[in-house]
Amino acid sequence: MPLGELVKLVRPPAKPIDGISREVRLRTATGSELDLPEDYKQFSAIYGSGAFKVNQIPLLCIQNPFAPDFSKWASSQLDALRDSKDSSGEEGVPYAIFPDEAGLFPLGRDDQATRLWWRTVGEANSWPIIVQWFLGPDSFRELRMPLTELLVRLFRGEIDLPPWPEPWSRYEVVFVPFARNAKGGEG
Repeated sequence: MPLGELVKLVRPPAKPIDGISREVRLRTATGSELDLPEDYKQFSAIYGSGAFKVNQIPLLCIQNPFAPDFSKWASSQLDALRDSKDSSGEEGVPYAIFPDEAGLFPLGRDDQATRLWWRTVGEANSWPIIVQWFLGPDSFRELRMPLTELLVRLFRGEIDLPPWPEPWSRYEVVFVPFARNAKGGEG
């Protein structure tokens, strides 16, 4: 089970921020609901809101669907991707954008503007993950694996992608929860 392997590689926080396991369904523009992959919801319940870091440098943040600001964040990412597609066309963003059929839906980001997206095609538990590091047809890679398998393989140095040329396996990866300010937002 990739989640169990991930927990062995990177210890989750004792008290995850927003690590509430509750049903998360997002309402689309057409009024239908979007379910999210179980693997992602289980990861978020255990790790909560935070970032994977090496030497206290934040490297990768998987957004938490249980966080109070998740919908706002997702909307802003979708708007930015639409703007990019409007300005660069199909060559710049060769995928549909959610809520369109098989559209990209935001998952996370790294510290160098690499983005992770779900491609919402078929059943949620089989959605591929799209890694995007720039605009253009050669700047997207589709990975057909659950989120936790991607993280385990990434941290073990088993995935070779242009935005992450140096194996993370050389370093100790830790997960650091986000702090919350008095208003409940990230601070």
